[in-house]
Amino acid sequence: MKRKTGKLKRLIREVHEQISKIDPFVTQVLQAHFLVEKLIDAILDALAKSPEHLRRNSSFGSKVRLIRAFAPSGNDEHWDLIAAMTSVRNEVAHKFYGPKRDEAMSKLRKVLEDLASNDNDSAEIVGADYDVLLVCTAELQSFLKSLLCEVSGQNVERPLLHDGTE
Repeated sequence: MKRKTGKLKRLIREVHEQISKIDPFVTQVLQAHFLVEKLIDAILDALAKSPEHLRRNSSFGSKVRLIRAFAPSGNDEHWDLIAAMTSVRNEVAHKFYGPKRDEAMSKLRKVLEDLASNDNDSAEIVGADYDVLLVCTAELQSFLKSLLCEVSGQNVERPLLHDGTE
């Protein structure tokens, strides 16, 4: 029994070393993606005649495809930015580090640069990954809030995302 206890303690130590290191960027990516998904849910609710029938456990990709199929701006290039951000989110959620994470960030930066160049803004997005994530999230919030206004017929200047208090 002593041998198993020693092995368990070693495993607990190893797991602790693996999960106790917090990567702030992972947290930031997950929070940013959550903000985008809340707006996606609000748009779906506004599009649906009976939103109570929407499955809340639908995948993010399914939600995006529904909106693109039924809402105006279904072919807007912001959807490419959402796809690139989702790729980053998937990489950081399922793999801590590695070349695929770096590739996903490079793709996000490129899509954001392409979007900026189409708007006659600076085409080169410089800065750390966090800065790119910040600009991406702000750009997507602007796009999605505009789309929500369009499909709901209401002004959504007031923050939609809150902690349950008004």
